[in-house]
Amino acid sequence: MDPRSIDRIRDKSLDSIKLPTRDIELFRGLSAVEQSRLLGNMDKISLEPGTAVFAFGDEGDCMYIIIEGSIELYSAAENSDKHTVAVLGSGEIFGEMSLLTGEPRSASAVALTGTELYVIDYNTFSQMTSENSNIAQYFMRLLSHRLTQTNERLRNSLEDNVKLTLEDLNQLSPLIRNIILATSLLPDWPELFLESYFSCPNLPEQIAGYLETCRHIFRWDEEKQQAYLNPACKSVLRDIFIREKLEQKEAFLNQAVDHYTAQGRSDLAMQVYTDNADWPNACQFLIALRQAEWDSNWVEMALLLENCPDDVLFQSYIVFTIFLDACLENRQRIGWNRLQIALANWRNHFDTDEAIGLYEKAAEYCNRTGDTEKAQEYRNLALSLYPALGMVAGKEKDFTEGSDRIYQLTKQQLNSAWRIDTAEQATRAIAGKIGLVGLIAALLAVGSIWFFATATPAFGLTRQGMLFTGISLAAVIFWIVNLMPSYIVALLMAMAWVVSGLVQAETALSGFASPLWIYLLCILGLGAAISKSGLLYRLSLYALRAFPNNYRGQLMGIVTSGLLVNPLIPSSTAKVALATPLAQSIARAMRFDDNSNGSAGLTLAALIFYGYTVPFTLTGTYSNLLGLGLIPSANQFGWLKWFVYALPAMAVFSIIMLIAILLIFKPEKNSRPLSPETLEEQVAILGALTREEITTIVVALGSILMLILQPWHGIDSAWVMLTGFSLLVLSGVLDTNSLKNGIDWPFLLFIGVAFSLTAVASQLGVVKPLTSILAGYMGPFMSSPYLFVLAVVVAGFLVTLVIRDDPAVILLVVALLPLAQQAGIHPWIMVFTILLTSDSFFFSYQSPTYLTAYFSTEGKAFSHVQGQRIALCYGLAVVMSLLISVPFWQWAGLIR
Repeated sequence: MDPRSIDRIRDKSLDSIKLPTRDIELFRGLSAVEQSRLLGNMDKISLEPGTAVFAFGDEGDCMYIIIEGSIELYSAAENSDKHTVAVLGSGEIFGEMSLLTGEPRSASAVALTGTELYVIDYNTFSQMTSENSNIAQYFMRLLSHRLTQTNERLRNSLEDNVKLTLEDLNQLSPLIRNIILATSLLPDWPELFLESYFSCPNLPEQIAGYLETCRHIFRWDEEKQQAYLNPACKSVLRDIFIREKLEQKEAFLNQAVDHYTAQGRSDLAMQVYTDNADWPNACQFLIALRQAEWDSNWVEMALLLENCPDDVLFQSYIVFTIFLDACLENRQRIGWNRLQIALANWRNHFDTDEAIGLYEKAAEYCNRTGDTEKAQEYRNLALSLYPALGMVAGKEKDFTEGSDRIYQLTKQQLNSAWRIDTAEQATRAIAGKIGLVGLIAALLAVGSIWFFATATPAFGLTRQGMLFTGISLAAVIFWIVNLMPSYIVALLMAMAWVVSGLVQAETALSGFASPLWIYLLCILGLGAAISKSGLLYRLSLYALRAFPNNYRGQLMGIVTSGLLVNPLIPSSTAKVALATPLAQSIARAMRFDDNSNGSAGLTLAALIFYGYTVPFTLTGTYSNLLGLGLIPSANQFGWLKWFVYALPAMAVFSIIMLIAILLIFKPEKNSRPLSPETLEEQVAILGALTREEITTIVVALGSILMLILQPWHGIDSAWVMLTGFSLLVLSGVLDTNSLKNGIDWPFLLFIGVAFSLTAVASQLGVVKPLTSILAGYMGPFMSSPYLFVLAVVVAGFLVTLVIRDDPAVILLVVALLPLAQQAGIHPWIMVFTILLTSDSFFFSYQSPTYLTAYFSTEGKAFSHVQGQRIALCYGLAVVMSLLISVPFWQWAGLIR
């Protein structure tokens, strides 16, 4: 039974909202923000009394938490009485065993009263346990407790069952006793066969005499009007039969199989073998059926081999593939598990051609689940075995033209893999963990420094300028291959400047003494305080709550909240890591499937408006401050001017991206409105604003206000932010742990050297020769601001194919700054353009921000193909927003 088929009755009254999480043990030890996020990933259902939640044998794809009401768990296998296992109340969890083990439901569940439940699906459960150790430990304790309870109940139940069965058995006559013991080996009550085999023509009448006195062994079927054995007694009776009459077992079972086969019940004949663990005969029977006339119940019959030992099941390739086909047809996980075991040790059980078939079967399984990449891996493994078919027992096989082509392709793949593996082994032997690419990069870097240090000065550079160029080029090489952290490369570059005598240490490290560096430190401190307090999550929920609960309404809520919180945390990846899982939970609450249009639209909107609108405000990301610090101080300006100058571009960009998302990702028709109650409960769980949140809000708003008013009060932005930073530390909002872990210190080390780069380049006279070199290439584009901006956009997109993120910003700003000034374009426009292009994601590897969104949602919110579609729209939006802004910048005096 699919839990989604339950009749859901939702209370729309916001006055009835409760805070059940306080009474749920699962939520204990979690912060309010963690509780609210968890709640956002759950579905909430309401049940009328008597509504079935799930039935015995159903697939266990979710678990439940009781908010209020009561649930009865009971066991009622076929033809047996209902037995209550437990009655659960508010705060208790059930259904988790099937979710943990992947096995079908071991009991049925029904609502005894009007009941409200939280539903946790497998994806949410996996995310919960992987991200929070408290939740993982809770489920370990719960599982241990459940197993203890189950073992105790089983022990008591078995003892009672054995006692009652023996009491009834002792009341039977010898003939009926033998019949009952033998029948325990059979799947049903074959009355005619039993009468014939035991020469007892009046069996029903004799059994009728025991129905009242032996009520534990016998049950009565009202529909068929005949007695049958209590299934609970069968195991006890079977053990007694084997102990007393083992020599009669084989003959009896063979005649029972003949009887069922003659009656056209091959499924029951098969069950005779499987119920009695006669696996070799069960496999042979399945083969015989296939060779004769295939039974329409083949799926059910093949699934009876579920508990067949591997060494028996793998003996026959035919039987094993029939079993796999049945599991595939019936979506049973056991088939995939057994296939993995078989493939891991296929040489012990199968021939090469059979192994090829198994790999193809694995590919078919993966295609059924939508994992096409894994399917292709299995097909490649199958292809890799084709060369082995060319030699069998020392004799060559004849290949057809098609087989030969496959062989050649496979040989090529294997040779390529061998060369790569050989190169990796050789490189590891030479360079340890550096790798072949790292070794080549190191050689190129050393060669670059040596060449420029020894070559005759050219391009108008001095000898010191040549050496500076060689060191800088070496750093760029290391940044490209990402051989070591960017900040280590930057610090080594500064050390090389000093050790080689190019500049004094004071100049090489002058960026750390810059007010802009202090400004950035304080901005990062404010971002750490906002992240720690959970304020950003609260503001996002407030924004979503303010918009309609349909797809377009929530999309607008994500867009608006992204634009509003943009200035608060100077990290695009941090904002995206928060926003995309929230958008994914909204998509799932609206019943959008993973990677569907609805899911992709909401999540990619969070990616764009939380992660890619950061260049529009100074404090949106620390890369903005990096770019600002690379231009002359006379051309730098504060928060308000940055925002005003970027405003037209932001408006155009936002409109284009919103239209693109709405057109490309039209939602599926099976969606449903987001329950406002869920959002209200998420907000309610957060409770009232804490002292930390209030302090953070006051400091953040006060700091932004002072930054906006900077032209009037004249206080440098660095000292404004330092005041706010100090207040956060003195108030305890930023403690020692937050300062250590909440601030990106490696980036601060990197950016300190980056700020020094322009000072060192200017002192060594590198800027002017570099400008003259680039002018020859950029000359045709300097005649028009439109052409120049377009050229910078193209350069940015091309450079980020090789160099990512902040190193790309440094390279582009340093290279193009003089040209912008020659073209009469304010340096800020060039920096702003570069920032918009430095994090492009036309290919997934390009952008850390994009990868954060993808992996924060486990690749299930949107696919790379969907991401690439929106990436192309992003590129168009960047170009259009910049070109449309040119007239405004001319009017503002930024373009002469």
